[in-house]
Amino acid sequence: MQPTQRSLLDAIHEQPRLPLDRASELPGTYPDPKALARRHDPVTSRLGAESIEADLPRLHRETLAAVRANPGLTQLELDTNYRHSTRVFGRRLNEVAKRGLIRRGEKRKCRVSGRLAETWWPVE
Repeated sequence: MQPTQRSLLDAIHEQPRLPLDRASELPGTYPDPKALARRHDPVTSRLGAESIEADLPRLHRETLAAVRANPGLTQLELDTNYRHSTRVFGRRLNEVAKRGLIRRGEKRKCRVSGRLAETWWPVE
């Protein structure tokens, strides 16, 4: 981890400060688990979506905290920094972005994959 980057736990324990007009958006309603799996996905995908329903608020807070602590990283860089398997943040980044709390930034070469990838930034 680079010296300028904080750990995810530090960021979570500091309870990210949301602007007052957006503070209610994070704890609000979450996607219906049925919407997390596509209509033609196998039953195992739908069961998996239902199994994370209770964890969505925590996963969204962790995703927001990670982006705020490390603005400008790609999804794969975030997953690597926090030792997640790939796509842990990838699935949550879009959901948090739909709430207007983070945004896509410029595309650049990812330091993990070497491919062109979007960066993620907090909305302030």
